[in-house]
Amino acid sequence: MEIPSTEWIIFGNLAIGIGTFTLAIVLGIIGIISAKKGRKIHIADKRQEWVSTFRNYVSEVMTLQQQHSLIIKDCSIGELDALMKELNMASNKIRFMFDPSDNRRDKLEDLFAAISKDFTNKNYENLAEKQYQIIQITDSIISNQREKIIELDNSEPII
Repeated sequence: MEIPSTEWIIFGNLAIGIGTFTLAIVLGIIGIISAKKGRKIHIADKRQEWVSTFRNYVSEVMTLQQQHSLIIKDCSIGELDALMKELNMASNKIRFMFDPSDNRRDKLEDLFAAISKDFTNKNYENLAEKQYQIIQITDSIISNQREKIIELDNSEPII
């Protein structure tokens, strides 16, 4: 039994249609996977920017704290006010990087407040200990964010 040429054309068109449909599905799946990976990479880049900014702000605050403790005896009231204003602005930059309900923010705020209170009372004995606590909290935050960057984890929003 011989198949007429018109039926071959019909079978050929059907094969082309099935092949095109299959190709569209495969390309669609590849596009979805690529978009998801692209989003994860984008979020990882934003996390890295956040970590760098956070690190810079913490360094700025700790430097200002050290500077304050070293020059307090030799500076005028105007210089002291300017330094305290700069210190408070730097501390606020860190505060506003976190969600208000984040307990790490509360811990950092408590330490910043305690250091400012110590500065007001001219008590510099525990500055190093409190700064070490700030470093521990900072290291824990940065470590957590780095793990998320490495794993391309976008399970929770950037802090």
